[in-house]
Amino acid sequence: MDEYYPRILSSKVKYPIRNVIILMIVGALVGLIVTSFLPPVYEAVSVITTNMEITPTGAVNELMYDSQVNYISHLAYHLPILEELFFSEAEEGHYLDNTEFVHEDTSVERELMKTNLKYRHADPVIAARVATNWGKLLYEALLEAYPHGVLVSEAQSQLDLIDSCVNDADSTLTAFCESLTEEEIKRINEEAKQTILHETELSLGLTREIIISDFQPAFVPEKPLRFTRGSFILNGSLIGFLLAITINEIIPNRKK
Repeated sequence: MDEYYPRILSSKVKYPIRNVIILMIVGALVGLIVTSFLPPVYEAVSVITTNMEITPTGAVNELMYDSQVNYISHLAYHLPILEELFFSEAEEGHYLDNTEFVHEDTSVERELMKTNLKYRHADPVIAARVATNWGKLLYEALLEAYPHGVLVSEAQSQLDLIDSCVNDADSTLTAFCESLTEEEIKRINEEAKQTILHETELSLGLTREIIISDFQPAFVPEKPLRFTRGSFILNGSLIGFLLAITINEIIPNRKK
């Protein structure tokens, strides 16, 4: 029986070179054709800047700060914010789909003290408008929620203080604790719990330590993020080169 083996080097010197050139040109042309059917995608970015209130006691650490800033990224997809954004865009004749918006068209990235809200679209003007409105809605929601977060934090501090008094956990509070009657302790506890109950949802999970500093609207992007003509032509040429190598060097040849 005849055996097969991979032909590592072509027997004709000019044949593989000619194939490489031809297939690279074909690949480049295919890439050029593809770009005529695929629209470019532009990415616009709005930015929310936050900071953290540093206390003399060192009660706020880096882990707490990271947790709060990362939580803001989660709030970017808070349903009421998205609903308002989708409604405002619909009035402009631009209809957004929740699944595509969350999983395909957007991303939220943390960059030190900044939260970057990114939106991608074929129209750079629409991309900038959506990113700006999205960031603005989130920024306004954070500003509205922050006072409620302060109330929740203060109420929790009251509960912690009373707990220290009851359990004698902090000797520095002895004078304060001794000045409280059982009725006052009960009243403070009840008021703090009621505050937490009513304000937690309105606070969106924010605490008094985080500071919502600034909002920067998105600029209209000038260059597309992907589907650029040059990259497609280059990738097409590369694919043609690899295909030529495969055809010329790896195709089994019948051994005589």
